[in-house]
Amino acid sequence: MTETELHQRLRLSVDDVHADDDLILRARQGGTRRLRRRRLTTAGISALAVLAVGAVAVAGPAVYNNLADAPVAGETATSDPYGFLLKGATRGDLANDEMITKALEAWQKTRDGSQRNGAGLFKDLQGEPKVYWVGTTASGPAAIVAQRANLRNGNGLKLEREGAHTVVGFIGADVRDEFHVLTARYAAAGMPLTTGFMAGMDGPQSLVVLDVGKKTGLSPRRVYSADGASSRREFTPLTFKDGVSVTALPKGAFEEDLSISTLPAVGPADQRIAFTGYVTPEDNKGPFEPDRRMWVTSKPESWAMSPRAETLQAGAWAKFEDGLAKAKFWPYFAEQKGTWVGYGMTPDRTEIYLGQRQLDDEPTRAYAVVVPKNGRPKVVSAEFGEDVTPVRIKLPDNLGWVLAQKDGVLSYRVGGGAWSAGTQNALFVPAGANVEARTKLEDSFLPVTLP
Repeated sequence: MTETELHQRLRLSVDDVHADDDLILRARQGGTRRLRRRRLTTAGISALAVLAVGAVAVAGPAVYNNLADAPVAGETATSDPYGFLLKGATRGDLANDEMITKALEAWQKTRDGSQRNGAGLFKDLQGEPKVYWVGTTASGPAAIVAQRANLRNGNGLKLEREGAHTVVGFIGADVRDEFHVLTARYAAAGMPLTTGFMAGMDGPQSLVVLDVGKKTGLSPRRVYSADGASSRREFTPLTFKDGVSVTALPKGAFEEDLSISTLPAVGPADQRIAFTGYVTPEDNKGPFEPDRRMWVTSKPESWAMSPRAETLQAGAWAKFEDGLAKAKFWPYFAEQKGTWVGYGMTPDRTEIYLGQRQLDDEPTRAYAVVVPKNGRPKVVSAEFGEDVTPVRIKLPDNLGWVLAQKDGVLSYRVGGGAWSAGTQNALFVPAGANVEARTKLEDSFLPVTLP
């Protein structure tokens, strides 16, 4: 079984075990990005921020995210947080007989083909399904359906309490406004309650969030400090009507960027957004599996960045991690499988380590760790982004620069002189006047602008 296949199987049962699904997301190996799910741009973030007034800034450790392992306040193993969905009349501006019937038909016909198929949620459904809400979004009509289910261990489930639970189905519409079950959930004890889902299947995206009686905010993405050493989220309060909040999202938004939380948000988010992973039948590629690391390698790799650096190879990983820790950076998830680190030495024997680290499901950042012979390590962050290549970092104390270009051969020269011997993937460039750098990709030399 490949890691991608393993990830897909664990995705189906992640609500039912205590290792939350961000754990395997961070360890993912592959997956092709779809254009409709590109990361939020700055313009998109601004568009989202003005949807409501009064953003709430929340600073905290960088490990906080919308898939945090925090229990919902007051929830017990015997509670049924989704039980309220079965009560009262159907809500929403499309709550008419025709749309209610369409939502119920989609629940009956398409749930087994949804992202949760195989998890055992639908094996022993009880009673009649209920459409809690059906309404209009910027993505077309959407609906929320609930039904009781007798859940048993096995088929991907591992329950603290077997028996009756309320299962909720999140339904979106395709370009023909035909309903499909995107995913389904039950309330696992000790886990954040899934209250939101992205309704879009093709084209515009909308976030639908259940009203669970708490003041709730939406954060479009994590905000980093200038040096990358800390991050925070800024939450905008959501407005609820007919039991839900509906927010039009910027083009290209996807779940891993967003976070929803009870306000004031202190600590890990206590609500979560369902991962739908929808892919149109025409694509025929199965659930969408993003990988947002800058570079993915088949195994951990380390690369020399300068002459006389061979003695640093054995301790390169530890020195890079230790440098981040001693610089008091927030605790980044240091998933080392399939990533890389460069190591080099300046003329005065200062050690330099270069690597990438990913926080939650954010695109990766590259960092240089400078380890002098005496004194504390210093850390410098590269420009942030998925597609910023080659990596270029100006080192402190006029030491020079470090560069990285996967599969490239990097070299430098001073004052128009001879080019240095090329190094594979990463390079240390000493400080000096009139320094030039280049990278060779296949048979082409490309200049590298030094910051």
